Amino acid sequence: MLGGTDFPTSMVAISDLASGNYVIYRRVLAGAFVATIPLLVMLFIGGRQIVRGIMEGAVKS
Repeated sequence: MLGGTDFPTSMVAISDLASGNYVIYRRVLAGAFVATIPLLVMLFIGGRQIVRGIMEGAVKS
């Protein structure tokens, strides 16, 4: 394993899937999709708060 640990980061895990002589692209794309799910969930849940914070910081007092 590249990361040297039992729990590699998502980028190391996807890199491990893509290494080798014969790359199984279905596995690599599935791994990339699974790695993006938490980010999409967080953006869906906290999207309004993120936009509110950006707008609040953009307005001068």
